Amino acid sequence: MASTRPTIKSLAEQLEISPATVSKALNGRGDVSLATRKRVLEASQLSGYRLYAKHWVRTVGIVLSSGQELDQPTLHDFLVGVSKALAKRDFDLLVSHAELETDANAFERLVQNGKVDGFILMRTLQQDPRADWLINNRIPFVTHGRTSQAHRHAWFDMDGAWAMETACQNLIDIGHDRIAFVKAPDHYAFAKDRAKGALKYTDLTVMAPADEAGGYQAARELFESPDAPCPTAIVCSLDAQAVGVAHWLRVHGLMIGSDVSLIGYDDIPFASAMNPKLSSFSQSATQAGERVANMLLGILHGDSPQDHHVLERPEPRFRGSSATRQLTSEQLRHKLGTLALDHNGEKQK
Repeated sequence: MASTRPTIKSLAEQLEISPATVSKALNGRGDVSLATRKRVLEASQLSGYRLYAKHWVRTVGIVLSSGQELDQPTLHDFLVGVSKALAKRDFDLLVSHAELETDANAFERLVQNGKVDGFILMRTLQQDPRADWLINNRIPFVTHGRTSQAHRHAWFDMDGAWAMETACQNLIDIGHDRIAFVKAPDHYAFAKDRAKGALKYTDLTVMAPADEAGGYQAARELFESPDAPCPTAIVCSLDAQAVGVAHWLRVHGLMIGSDVSLIGYDDIPFASAMNPKLSSFSQSATQAGERVANMLLGILHGDSPQDHHVLERPEPRFRGSSATRQLTSEQLRHKLGTLALDHNGEKQK
């Protein structure tokens, strides 16, 4: 027998209160006690009422975590895209904060307080407790990136595996035969995807934090091991890592592009300001924000989350940091040794 869709009347009967009180609680009216509102929202949540009823507070939530700052250009553009798409449908955006990426408490608080109709989940993790909580509580949401539960929720993602394959193949085409790959930490969902593409072309990999310091650390590991061949080209999971690699190369006297080729991912604004300009992969954060917001609005209007699985390809931007190979791995090792001797000699004078 098919289950009956929940209504305000059925919720009122279940809770033994009036339909008017249920309606006021769902609308966040101030003349309903916090205890009653919590009971109504919990019952609504468990019954799936918000999945069926066109009864919204007309607000979408995004919960940022540490490291996600509003002055970051990519995040700023994404939020602009989300806001633009929501405004066209008379919805608002609520941005909140959680200290930890794994913390679902902020999501639960916003739902229990009747603040949002659904969520956009960013910077997804491979095993993501936030997505698990949203799925288990039947809260509408869309992720920007995938999770291990991607088959159970709506998502929009860029094809990082294809991007890393394209980067490595480009380097091979211009003569590189010793390519290194700088991975991001495995708990990030994008890290596994991008590594999958790069590992088809190289087994020389270093895992590093997803920031500039991580890139610097990775370069040190790749070049300061005396027994390992030097890579003539490096592909990074993120531009931030590539900036750190570039810093190490400059500090040690190597020329980006002519001595060591370098490719990142994200095409952050600083990428085209570097000298030489950093090769990368571009994606419009504004358009991504608009796309994700429209997907969530579709789900709120009755679409199945499984109808919204979107994978797109970023645009390659090959610039001066990736160039035809000039030195072999052995010649590069010799140059590094010579530069180190010259540096030490200068310090002794």
